[in-house]
Formats: sequence, structure tokens, C-alpha cells
Amino acid sequence: MEPENKFAEEAENYKIFEPQLKHAIRKAEKTDDLREAKSILIEAQQNFRGIKLFWKDREELNTRLQDAFRKINSQIEEEKKQSYEEALLNYTHLKVKVEEASFLASNPKDFNETWDFLLEVQAMFKNTRLLNEHRETLYAKLQEAFAKIKEFRERERNEFTSGSLQNQAQLNELLAGIIKLIQESDDFRGLKEKLIHIQAEIRNAKLTREVRDELNSRLQDAFTMLHIRQDAVFTEKRQNAENQFLIFEGRTKEILKQAKESTDYNKVRADIKQIQAEIRASALFVEQRDSLRNMIQEAFETVNNRQDQERLNFETEAHNNYNRLKKMVDDGLAQANESNEYKETREYLKKIQAEFRGIKLMKEQRESLYSRLQSAFDILNTRVDNYFREKKKNWEIKMQYRLSSLNTELYKLRETIVNETQNLKELEDFYQNIANPAVHDTKAVLGLKARMSSLQIGIEKKKQQVAELENEITDLQSRIESDKTEDNSLPQTE
Repeated sequence: MEPENKFAEEAENYKIFEPQLKHAIRKAEKTDDLREAKSILIEAQQNFRGIKLFWKDREELNTRLQDAFRKINSQIEEEKKQSYEEALLNYTHLKVKVEEASFLASNPKDFNETWDFLLEVQAMFKNTRLLNEHRETLYAKLQEAFAKIKEFRERERNEFTSGSLQNQAQLNELLAGIIKLIQESDDFRGLKEKLIHIQAEIRNAKLTREVRDELNSRLQDAFTMLHIRQDAVFTEKRQNAENQFLIFEGRTKEILKQAKESTDYNKVRADIKQIQAEIRASALFVEQRDSLRNMIQEAFETVNNRQDQERLNFETEAHNNYNRLKKMVDDGLAQANESNEYKETREYLKKIQAEFRGIKLMKEQRESLYSRLQSAFDILNTRVDNYFREKKKNWEIKMQYRLSSLNTELYKLRETIVNETQNLKELEDFYQNIANPAVHDTKAVLGLKARMSSLQIGIEKKKQQVAELENEITDLQSRIESDKTEDNSLPQTE
């Protein structure tokens, strides 16, 4: 009886484990993940160890299991082969694109088009199967192409700046010559044609924006000089009308100002009717009457609508400003908490801060938004402090960059002061050369005086900026030297 029981146990085990193996093999064949399929077979194999079975049954189960293993291993090897072949094919295709990018970067015709192509090639690396050594080689070559195109861009920018300086010198010489002719010649039509010609040269020449603006400013001054000389010829004919117009214009502007500011609306209306009667009885020209009539009409409309309209406009504008600023402040606060672009974030917060100046807001709205903005500044300052505490070695580099920026700004300011001083001297010389006293109160001359005053104020402001920049540069240099001294006094560590 004992041998029969022992054989019964082995037979029972076969009945139990044969369906399990069959199920495991079927499950492994159905799964798409070959490594998971192999794990299923390994688990089934582990289940047979130590289990009592007839030798022929064990051999049968092992044979079926090994056949399944061989099939899975064959599929795995085929998959590896296909992946390898795909990687080689991808390398061949991408290598052509990288070489094309390298060639374009070395021989750029359109920088923006080439840059976009490099970005397109760079995007091809994502989700593309490659061997590691192939990926590293191609990507390194692509980065070299990026470096080349950046170098070409910088070189082109420098050449443009150099050409701008040459064009500036030539155009300044032309302007100086025409300004001298304006002071001596009475050929107003010919002078105007020359100015228009210079204007076209300025428009078509390669110039930086600052240089173009400076030249256009001098050109406009030359046009003003020409108009003054033209006005001087016709001053006697228009003098009486101009004098009356200036008086009426001043009174009209004052009435318009009162219409915008005064709450005594009855008095403003009485003043309007009085000046209307005087203008009708005057000898003003049609264009002068129309100019005054427009301002008087504006005064009427302002008096009639201002009281209600101002409040409505203020509330509407304050509401819109609040919604717009709230979005900016929320965005600034988020950037202050999350962004690692500290400089850009600080500039953005400063931009938001500048938006508060002169903008219409309810008091509580302004205080709420400004408080949140200050919180953003505090958060950013704390993050920047922590960052630079960890990156103290970069401090001197940043300070040197700041020092370089300040010196560049100082140089540009001094250049601007020299140019504006020369421009002011030209205007003052021309003003002194006007011999006819009757011209001194014409509209053009008053505009010239205003231009000279504006230039003088601008020069003084820039001189103050120069002094402030020099102080800041001195202080910055002192801080850099002080930091170097502190670093040298500390014990050196590995």
C-alpha cells in the first residue's frame, strides 16, 4: 500500500501542475512584453522545484517549458536585432541632417532660417532610438554648429555697428554743411530739397536706432531753422494777426484749462461767450479761427460732461487697471516663488512697479496690489541672497559685468552730452544771428527757444546721471577690491 500511495502523490502533482504550466505558457505567449513573458515562465519553473513527479512527467513538463523559453529568447534576440538596426538607420538619417546643419552654420545666408533649421534638427534627437556613442557624437557636432552661428551673428552685429559709426560721421558732416547754408542762403526751396535728400539718406543708411534718432533730431532742428528764416520774410504781413492769435490762444488755453479743472461752470461758460464775441470782431486768419474754435468747442463739451464723466472714467479705468495689474502681480509673485531667472524676474517686478506710477486705482486696490508686489520682491530677494550665498565665487564676475555695463552707459551718456552740447551751440549761434527783432516772438522762434531750453535741461540731467554713475562705479570698484582683500585674508582650503 505504501508504494501505491507514493505513486498516487506524484500522479496528483502532475494533475495539479500540468494545467498551471499550460496556463503560464499560454499567458507568456499572449503578453507583448517579452521580459514579462520570461518572468512568467521563470516563476512557473520555480514552482516545479522540489515537487514529486514521475520522471517521464517531469521530462515532459521540462521539455514544454524549455520550448517556451527558447521561443521567448528567440523573440527577445529578434527584438534586440531590430532595435539595433533601427538605431543604425536613425543614425544614418540624423547624421545627414547634422552635417547639413554644420554646413549651413559654417556658410550662413539667412541667420534666422539657419537657426530655425538647427533647432529643428535638435528636436529630432527627442524620442529617436540611437546608440549612446552615436547620440553623443552627433549632438556634440550639432552644438558646434550652434556655436558657429552665434559667432557669425556677433560678427555681423559688430560690422553693423562699425558701419553705423562711419555713416554717422558722413551724415553729420552733411548736416553741418546744410546748417551753415541755412544761415547764409535765401534759396529756401533748394535748401528744403537738400534737407529732404539728407532725410532720405538717413532713412536708408545702416544706422543704430540711437544714432538714427540723433541724426533725425538734428535734421528736424535744421528744418526748424529753415522755417524760422522763411517766417522772417513774411513776418510783417502776419505780425498783427499772430500777436492777436497768441493772445487769444493763451486765453483760450486758460479757459480750456479751467473747463477741465474748475468747478465754477457758469463762470467758464461766460468766459467762453465773451471770447467768442471778441474773436468774431478780430482780424484773425481762417486757420487761426478754426484752431481756436476747436479748443472753445472742446471747452464747451468738457464743461457739460466732465463732472459725471470724470467719475465714470476714473472708476472704469481703475477697475480695468486693477484687473490688468492683478494678473501681472500674480504672475510676478509666481515667478518670484518658482523662476530661477532671477534677473529677468527682478526686471519684470520692476516693470510692474513702474506700472503703479501715475496709474488710476482705488486706494485699497493700490495698497493690496502693492503689498503683494512687495512680498514678491521680498521672496525674490531672499531667494537671490540664498543663491549668491551658495554661488559666492560668481560674485566678482557679476560685479565686473555690472562695472562694464556702467562704464558703457557712462561712455554713451558722455557721448550724448557732447553731441547735444554741440547741437545746443549750433541753435544758440543761429538764434544770435537773427538780426530782425520782429522775428523774436514768432511761433517758430518760440519753438526754437523751447528746443534750446529742452536741450539745456536734458544736458544738465545727463550730467547729473554721469555724476551718479561715476559715484556708483567708484563704489563698485571699492566693493570689488574689498571683497578680494577679504578672500585673500581667509585661510585657503582644498
